[in-house]
Amino acid sequence: MRIGFVSAELSTGSSASLWPSVASMFPSGGKDTLVVFPGGRLYSQDPIERMRNSIYEMVTPENLDGSIIWSSSLTGMAKSEDVIEAFRSMLSKPMVTIDGKTTSYPNIPNVRFNASEGTRKIVDHCIERHGARRIAYIRGPEYHNSAQERYRAFLESMHTHGLEVDMDLVSDPMPWESGDEAVRQILEGRGKIPGKDFDTLLCASDLMLYRASIELSARGFEIGKDLFACGFNDSLESRLLNVPVTTVRLPYAGLGINSVLSFRSISEGRPCNDRELPALPIFRRSCGCTMGHARETIRDVQSIAEMVSEIFAIPGNEAWTMLDRTVKTPTEANLRILLDRLCKNGADVFEVFEIMSCLDGLISTTEEKRTRLQDTVSYLLPSVLDRNISLRNYEDRIRRRAFNVFSNELLQTNRITEIDEVLKHNSKSLGFEQMHMVVFYEDSSYLVGTDLSFPESSLVPELKKPLLDGGVWIAAPLCTETEYMGYLLMKSSGFNGQVCDEVRNLVSSALRSSRLFESTRRAQQAAENAEQARTNFFANVGENLRDPLSEISDIVAASELDEDVKKAVLTRISGANSMIDLALGSTGELELSRYTVDLGALLSSFACYNQIMSLPCLILDENRTKQAFESIVSSIGPSASITAEVQKRGVYVRIGSSGRWNPPPEDPSLLLAQRVMIMQGGTYSIIDNGVSIILPYPTLSGSSPIPWEKGNLACINARPPFVVKDAGIEDVNATVFCEKKRLPSDSGAIFWDVEFKGYNALTGLLG
Repeated sequence: MRIGFVSAELSTGSSASLWPSVASMFPSGGKDTLVVFPGGRLYSQDPIERMRNSIYEMVTPENLDGSIIWSSSLTGMAKSEDVIEAFRSMLSKPMVTIDGKTTSYPNIPNVRFNASEGTRKIVDHCIERHGARRIAYIRGPEYHNSAQERYRAFLESMHTHGLEVDMDLVSDPMPWESGDEAVRQILEGRGKIPGKDFDTLLCASDLMLYRASIELSARGFEIGKDLFACGFNDSLESRLLNVPVTTVRLPYAGLGINSVLSFRSISEGRPCNDRELPALPIFRRSCGCTMGHARETIRDVQSIAEMVSEIFAIPGNEAWTMLDRTVKTPTEANLRILLDRLCKNGADVFEVFEIMSCLDGLISTTEEKRTRLQDTVSYLLPSVLDRNISLRNYEDRIRRRAFNVFSNELLQTNRITEIDEVLKHNSKSLGFEQMHMVVFYEDSSYLVGTDLSFPESSLVPELKKPLLDGGVWIAAPLCTETEYMGYLLMKSSGFNGQVCDEVRNLVSSALRSSRLFESTRRAQQAAENAEQARTNFFANVGENLRDPLSEISDIVAASELDEDVKKAVLTRISGANSMIDLALGSTGELELSRYTVDLGALLSSFACYNQIMSLPCLILDENRTKQAFESIVSSIGPSASITAEVQKRGVYVRIGSSGRWNPPPEDPSLLLAQRVMIMQGGTYSIIDNGVSIILPYPTLSGSSPIPWEKGNLACINARPPFVVKDAGIEDVNATVFCEKKRLPSDSGAIFWDVEFKGYNALTGLLG
């Protein structure tokens, strides 16, 4: 069978302890497969968490044979009924909920812990043992079943003891991570002072207490000194305060194991009722307790074994065996074995001494033996703790080294297939048997590394050998704040939620970058293809139309049509030729035949040219340049006039009108004229009643000169008839130049006097 386990998280709060207990029931290579879906809380305000919800679309009867829904992990903004509605399609298959009982779906088997009993024991303890009277309470999320159950138990216990609840000391319902905000509400919004207005602070979770303690510490209040405090869950956060935290330990292993047992019962057609497990209060110093409190209730080895089993999640038989051996033979070797086992299971030093205090009452019959036992424990415990801490640090370093290698390899990827190769290469070092990536595209989804596509609603494609074989798989959503890109399938045997989350985050980032890279590459390729197609089109059109247009032009010119009609037709044909040339110019296909041109002679072919001074030779396409001048003159009309003079930047040509000229917009002939001037390194500007053009002097590089800010003006045969301020002038012997075809190396631009005819030398040098 393939069973889905839905949990908001894998690595925070109680999730870090609960989901491994579920996963432990599905051995690798077994007949059943567990698929874990860590998709975040429903209706969350966090954009990434909302996007992670998309993985829940895979929780369908087509993908799974049944489901275990950890309802309370998904609530906060959602109600338990909303959770069931979100997975309504799975009701046709066996389903079990964890802390998700609803009136709308009463027949779904539910596994829960007794939060009321655990809370009442904590409240009773604070009131009866430590004399608490003014108790503040930080509430959990409004729609979280257990959070509300804890709050009701607090109210009931206060009422049972005849204590009035000051509602100004009770926060509004808050998200689990908002303990600091809740403290600010009580202290700032309601003006309450710790130690004066309340002596004890109870929190609906250890995470809330941890956040609250940070806020209290910032205001100068210390838990254990100015006030007492208690949490709930016995999660990692309970170990982060300056004093050991009194809390309620949840039966994580029992919840996970019993949810799987309930699922198997209903899937096999056997009757299955709801299951409720006890929650164990753990009394430490934050509530005012001192070491030795548990000793009052301990009478024999069995009672110590039960406490050890509950506190350290060690099987009862194993705990009894170790303790019985230690009581009968309290040697250093047996004490070391016991301490080492406790420390491996995340022992708190306070709890270890509590257990040793209980053992002391059974072992020591004289003060001498009691002192010897205490000395041995005091001697052994630091070394045992140090060894376990060192082992964890060593494992963390190995894992971090593997993550660094993994992260660096991902940073070097540009394509999605490369990410898949990195996953395969690093899966073992990261602690996974297998890792596969499924990426979504517009119309389908693909298992990376194959050419196989399948509908988006399918978890995995149907292969000859099923991809998801027996064991535990995590289907981790790959997403950003705005995009759900696919999911990562990781086969795990270590059940380390933090590692899973880190891998998911790194792969999400790499996948996003690769998709952007590939998208850019595809867009660039599409643009290049389109540009090439455009170029080919215009080139073919130009080649195939020029000859027919030329023939039509000749026929029209030789015809006996009315002169006005003939002129209009020829103008349209000329415009068509200009359009073709303009299109070729925009695609870079318009060819220019540039060589040395006597610009003065070219302009003299126009009747409207008024010579002011002699002009130098330039490197131009003579025919295209003349055609451009003709188009401008024709557009201006009979009043057109041309003047030209030598300036610092080049030869300035002005084609103007004595009257008013309004150039027609988008005229193809004028646009082509502009294109030709620009392609030759010149400028083209519409000015009052005319056009101004600057044609640059030749340069060694063929580019437009920067008015000789670098290099000299190489003057062949004669200097220009103008003064160049702050510019170097270098005379070049024309005869030597024509023979050697070489200019001084520091030449920036060339002034070629038209009186010296050495065109071939200049064209050969610059061609």
